[in-house]
Amino acid sequence: MRMTSQEIHNRVNNRKKLRYRKVKAKVLVEWLLFLCIVGCLIVSLTVDELQHWMLWGLRIWKWYVLVLVTFSGMLVTKWLIHFVVLLIELNYLLKKKVLYFVYGLKKSVRVCIWSSLVLVTWVLLFRDGVERTRLTTKILDYITWTIASLLIGSFLWLLKTLLLKIRIKNKNKRLYC
Repeated sequence: MRMTSQEIHNRVNNRKKLRYRKVKAKVLVEWLLFLCIVGCLIVSLTVDELQHWMLWGLRIWKWYVLVLVTFSGMLVTKWLIHFVVLLIELNYLLKKKVLYFVYGLKKSVRVCIWSSLVLVTWVLLFRDGVERTRLTTKILDYITWTIASLLIGSFLWLLKTLLLKIRIKNKNKRLYC
């Protein structure tokens, strides 16, 4: 199915209109939180007095990294996914089915990448280097397994969404072609 030049023109104009939309309060809060956490992280790494601060046996900068990944990880993955979708849109502007497929998977991929980032950060920062009691080790293991379970769940959700999109695409191809 070929698109007319008018349809292509409308799509490009709609893309330009998206640039000038209003900024929502949630986005402002996300940006403010991101900038505050990055500022605290930079200060904790550069100021000599703060470099040696410890909280529960870990340096303060590790806590800032964990908070940054947890609260601003979705913001960063959103940027990444928007960039990838933009590249796909530019390459497949004339193919509606590809864009429908990509937009359907966007949220699932974001959550899967974010869960992976949180798990990797947690494991790298909190597993080694500090002596712990048996109770603390047990609690940290439960938290690690919980984060891993969330990652597995998000991956299964992504797989389900992908399989449904493929199934719908094949069914529509059979019915309408």
